[in-house]
Amino acid sequence: MKELLTITENKVIPSAYALAIPEFKQLKPNELAFVYFFTDHESPYAPYDEEERVDKLQEDLKVKATPKIKGAIDKYKELSETSAVKLLKAARASVTKLEKYFRTVDLTMLDDNGKPIYH
Repeated sequence: MKELLTITENKVIPSAYALAIPEFKQLKPNELAFVYFFTDHESPYAPYDEEERVDKLQEDLKVKATPKIKGAIDKYKELSETSAVKLLKAARASVTKLEKYFRTVDLTMLDDNGKPIYH
């Protein structure tokens, strides 16, 4: 899906391929950039969880996540989903959950008998 857009002189330019797909055709260049940066596994925003990614993109691109953008995101996911991408997304989700666990777990917590809850 790299052929979806190009960036030239700090401007997002949709490709002919993108303009042939109805869900992409209706988007402005910044909206199409939102779709790419939100969805593509190589995006610099990919490490963020989805909620944080939306917030950062709305702030950085000055674009609101609208229903037409959400439809284009779904189409982009459909067209770019391979087995390798599925595995990568599952691994990232697991790493995020594990990271949150380690940030919140209190290894000094004891049960009613004075024994550690977490080993």
